[in-house]
Amino acid sequence: MVQRSVACSNLGYTFYVTGHWDDAVRCYEQALEMVYPNSDHFTGALDTLANIRFEQGKLTECEDLLKRIEHVTCSDTSLTRYVYRHSMLTRVKVLTHRGDFRGALALLEKSIGVAEHSQDKWLLTSALLNKADILRRLSETETATDVIEAVGQQISTEPPELFATYQRVLACALAVKGEHQSAKIHFERAHRICFALGHSQGVADLRREWHATTAAIIESAENMPSTSSQLVGGALECIAALISYAGRWHLVGLELIRMLSDCGLTAVLVTDSANADEKTRASTASTSSTADWRINLQSEEPVLELAIPRSSDVVSGAVVNALRTIVGALKALDGARLETEQRSALWPMDELPSKHDQFVVSGHFRDLMAFAQRVARANVNVLITGESGTGKEILAHAVHDFSDRAVKPFVPFNCAAIPPHLLESQLFGYRRGAFTGADKNYEGVIRSARGGTLFLDEIGELSLDLQPKFLRFLESGEISPLGEPISSLVDVRIVAATNRNLEDSVRDGLFREDLFYRVNVVRLALKPLRERRDEIPQLVEQFVARAAKDFNKGH
Repeated sequence: MVQRSVACSNLGYTFYVTGHWDDAVRCYEQALEMVYPNSDHFTGALDTLANIRFEQGKLTECEDLLKRIEHVTCSDTSLTRYVYRHSMLTRVKVLTHRGDFRGALALLEKSIGVAEHSQDKWLLTSALLNKADILRRLSETETATDVIEAVGQQISTEPPELFATYQRVLACALAVKGEHQSAKIHFERAHRICFALGHSQGVADLRREWHATTAAIIESAENMPSTSSQLVGGALECIAALISYAGRWHLVGLELIRMLSDCGLTAVLVTDSANADEKTRASTASTSSTADWRINLQSEEPVLELAIPRSSDVVSGAVVNALRTIVGALKALDGARLETEQRSALWPMDELPSKHDQFVVSGHFRDLMAFAQRVARANVNVLITGESGTGKEILAHAVHDFSDRAVKPFVPFNCAAIPPHLLESQLFGYRRGAFTGADKNYEGVIRSARGGTLFLDEIGELSLDLQPKFLRFLESGEISPLGEPISSLVDVRIVAATNRNLEDSVRDGLFREDLFYRVNVVRLALKPLRERRDEIPQLVEQFVARAAKDFNKGH
């Protein structure tokens, strides 16, 4: 059911960004019926629905949806949840639309603090860009310029949709300052990015903001000549944009076409793909010829080239050769970036046990792996926290493999998979005849991990009746199997994991405080995958390669 809900949400988001709002609403309403009301997926769907209602001009419905998110995420610990902190930007849009710029600015300051605390770079950049835009509306031009300049120092590494937002904010700020030609260049660049991404909603937002704030100014300055400093500045900004686009060759091509138009040259993008339909091929053939200058942008499928009508003009030939040099440098830059990403994505082979070369280790997960390696040889208990599916067992296995117990057993045990009344016998074992059905001795998972590591997943599921006995084991290493007259000592290292907030469980009386401190000697906190976006491409590549191998489909 959850997978179907995710599929509906993904389809709904596709409809949303392409401007098909009614279809998007239908998909999200279906998704909401399939998930628990308090889940992040549920509140995420509410936030996107709120954005759709805002675009439709239904502000009352938008605000009602935002109130539902606030009701779900009402505690202080919920303020840093992914969905809540990103819904702040939707609230900012509503406040801005109503003209409450000071209220929007106050909320943005709060979201910036939350983004810094949670290390959410995307949210931080988005909030800063919104802040600059609000400051510009409040005529605090110098402060807005400082914020834009600070964002501009980091924007080249951000996703293209954020780069488009940066260009839009910069265009509006330049227009207000009277730099009309430069403003128009940045607006057109933002438009090209959104158009190339197929982001119809982004194009609509861009046009609305642009015309609402600057159309009259730009129209009156349409025919103003550009100064030499503006021309040089524009050229430098084009080069910076090309560097940011390296690897996104369709965007590179569109930027080069605009640059060539300033030189009096026309150009078209030519694709030669086995998957291209006849209509696309016919359109390409009608706008290019074999006599054109060709600059290859992308060699692999789909092949992408820039076609420029050949001319006997010496200057035109020099311009084309300069473009070839620029494209060659961009390809080298893209290759260097890919090599860096590949090196940082995988844990170095000489530092990992052999079995860990199956796992993608980059960014946040790599940092935790490095910390796990440092603490592994200390014979202390470890608590791993994080949502389901974030890699807790992989991290637990790493702690075991990096420790002096690596040659001993690693025994995983899920406390939530066993009925509560059977949990004690499964953990501590029992003697034959200890209870009805105990027809043979059973040593239990603690003794089966003797000398090694016991990984207790979902430790928060331990009942209050069982917790004192488990605490006794952690304190002394003694266990008392059911039916055994004497206790026995067992040397086992405990690595526990939970997707619960154990501090809340302690406050609610569901988990003993002394047991919590025994388990929580060293904590490894895993962020959810939605906050580790840099790891996702490598994970996808790994899963595809594994599936291809399993089904004999090649790599």
